[in-house]
Amino acid sequence: MSNNNTAANPTVPETSGDLPFKLDVRVRPIAPMGNLLAYANVTIGDCFKIDGFRICSGEKGLYVNMPSTQEFAARLEEYFEKEKVELVITHWRGSMHPRHINTHDAVTTAVKNLRRKGNPIRLLYGETFEDLVGFIPQAYFVLTPEEQEQWFRGLKVYQVFNGEINDFPYIPYYTTNGKVRSIECGSNGFTVNYMYASLIEPSLW
Repeated sequence: MSNNNTAANPTVPETSGDLPFKLDVRVRPIAPMGNLLAYANVTIGDCFKIDGFRICSGEKGLYVNMPSTQEFAARLEEYFEKEKVELVITHWRGSMHPRHINTHDAVTTAVKNLRRKGNPIRLLYGETFEDLVGFIPQAYFVLTPEEQEQWFRGLKVYQVFNGEINDFPYIPYYTTNGKVRSIECGSNGFTVNYMYASLIEPSLW
């Protein structure tokens, strides 16, 4: 058996200076099994680890598969419980992106499991332009100017919001959306909204 079957390269920190947290990736090559070449574990900010990413080969080169929903949900459930998380905001399922759908399913499953154990953790689905199929605005929150500035500062940390990944005008879109939601709910300030997890919450807050 080749030594590559058990070797793991050193932890590799994310090199992008734009990230507000450390991202460590550990890859474990294996003897090829079909198109499966290696497994990878990712640790975010020295506190949350996701195991079971699968590195595969395809016609267009290498690609990464997420862990199964059950594996992902189990890790999230453990993390939420350990950190005493009170509120989770995740993707709505009506999305154009498979990874958003997978995240929705895993987070919702984790929260459901905790609620069955008596944990009062709550769940909301955030509004993004990629996840609007069936999304219903229900919970409106007016941000102060300081909160609005912090919100956009957080968005701009990521390359996609700065036009480095595609040409969608994210910042103008969310700026305008905050004004539209303000008109909808009759508020006097920049407004964001969320959708309740009706399969988990017996009533609106």
